[in-house]
Amino acid sequence: MHLLYLRFADAMEELKSANGAQVHRSHWVCFAEISSVAKDGAKVGLVMSDGVTVPISRSRKKDLQSRGLI
Repeated sequence: MHLLYLRFADAMEELKSANGAQVHRSHWVCFAEISSVAKDGAKVGLVMSDGVTVPISRSRKKDLQSRGLI
């Protein structure tokens, strides 16, 4: 395991070619690790393979819908 210190925006630039996306202000997910989608009214989250639910921001919801992820 390695620990890197860099701005989140810089990390997003490094991950451009990776199979994933930023889904919230401080969350990036790998598409291969998504287990399911959790919906609670208007709130939507992605349940990851380790059981953690990652929230999806309203501003990124349309992009994920167009990709067929939610």
